[in-house]
Amino acid sequence: MTGALDGKSAIITGAATGIGRATALAFARAGARLTLVDVRTEELERTAAEVRDAGGHAASVTADLARPEDCAAIVAAAVRAAAQATGVARATGSAAVPS
Repeated sequence: MTGALDGKSAIITGAATGIGRATALAFARAGARLTLVDVRTEELERTAAEVRDAGGHAASVTADLARPEDCAAIVAAAVRAAAQATGVARATGSAAVPS
């Protein structure tokens, strides 16, 4: 895949479904190397496979953004996959939990 994001890399959170998945597919079509993140492993792997099947590059990381150690693992995976991350697309929701 080639396009406006050739030579760029991105971390996309919430990549398993919805806006995150659509963002992943659009970034891949534009040529970006991707690190895809979500807490839902099975759905995340389907998105990553779809990117790869279309000729894109995608690493996937099952992670919870509420956990600092998971955030560090995401960045480490992005560096391993593409030597850097030149962009981040956050497509995750957050909810307040009543006490």
